[in-house]
Amino acid sequence: SASTIVNRCYQSEGLTDAQCAYIVRDPRIAGQPASGEISFVEALNQNLGEQHVEGIDYNLEFGYEFNVPGVESPIGYDLIARATQSLTQTQEEITVSGSVFYDQLGEYGNPEWRVNLTNIFSWQDFRFLWQSRYITEMIEDNDDPTNDYTTSGLNPCIQAGDTFPAEGTLPARCLVYDDLDEDYWVHDVSVAWAGDTLAIRGGISNVFDEAPPITTNNGLGSLGGVGYDLGGRTVFVNVTKAF
Repeated sequence: SASTIVNRCYQSEGLTDAQCAYIVRDPRIAGQPASGEISFVEALNQNLGEQHVEGIDYNLEFGYEFNVPGVESPIGYDLIARATQSLTQTQEEITVSGSVFYDQLGEYGNPEWRVNLTNIFSWQDFRFLWQSRYITEMIEDNDDPTNDYTTSGLNPCIQAGDTFPAEGTLPARCLVYDDLDEDYWVHDVSVAWAGDTLAIRGGISNVFDEAPPITTNNGLGSLGGVGYDLGGRTVFVNVTKAF
């Protein structure tokens, strides 16, 4: 983007970054502080690095029907298992001073494991579903793996043992959570009945009201985008009618 080009040029020593070539400035006129402003930025599609990703996808589907004494119709069971194991997540960024490599495996948005398990029991017009979603723990930055203490006049967090500062003194310490240090399981359950023209479905999302791990959102756009549930336990009912 234009802002990225300008930032990389401005932050380079002696304005030597290659991105400076895409910036056009008005002539600088002595005695006129407003002269020399940027008038145009040529925001081209550029290859400034590469990503290397390796992993294994696991897929399993199993179905079986079994008879129960005293039950008129057989009971069907289906298991659908999907899992992704990430083995490598690296990124290379090309800068004016050379290439910089980042190991992003296990960082926010790149968990080592994602698992989705779906169990379905069906009998006549009824269907029972139990689904589980699993994400392994993550960290904000592999190069800085510790939870750092920082001071901030804008952040009101006060940790155990800290006190509000006296007027005119430094602000209290705030602990910056650099990690999502818990594996995360969420379970959903639903029951459905379907007739010829009518279908009714009800259930509970996040049955055990599992909350996401605590984070100060360092460099993270959205916990929901990573896969965490932000709404907590919810109950739903759907009715569908065909005419």
